[in-house]
Amino acid sequence: TVGQYLDHEKGRELMSTYFRKMEEMVSSQDEPRIRFIIQDVIELRNRNWIPRKESAGPKTLKEVHMDAQKDKQLKRMVMDKKQTESSRIRSTNPVPPPGPQRMPHQTKFQSLPQKPFPVLASYTHPRPP
Repeated sequence: TVGQYLDHEKGRELMSTYFRKMEEMVSSQDEPRIRFIIQDVIELRNRNWIPRKESAGPKTLKEVHMDAQKDKQLKRMVMDKKQTESSRIRSTNPVPPPGPQRMPHQTKFQSLPQKPFPVLASYTHPRPP
């Protein structure tokens, strides 16, 4: 921005007048977009014309490769952590032996599978008209 070049010792009083007027405009502005743009300029001046974050321009090929490598390392770390947690869980909670499982309140006969209803041999589906 050019604000840092205009806001010097000679022009400080004039810039302060402009910014007081801009602060009045913020309080009376109905349009949110304009109000936020003016607020951003006021905040930029309060931070001595240092932007919140650097302007994001196009990345170089080297930066793209570095970002891809960082992403790959991060994914690998996440997968390693998941594998470590799952192996820790398996070691503390062994897999139950195979076979029919009963709830503690069930008897041996309650856990047996029920026979399906007998199929009526004489039953036929109705034919559509």
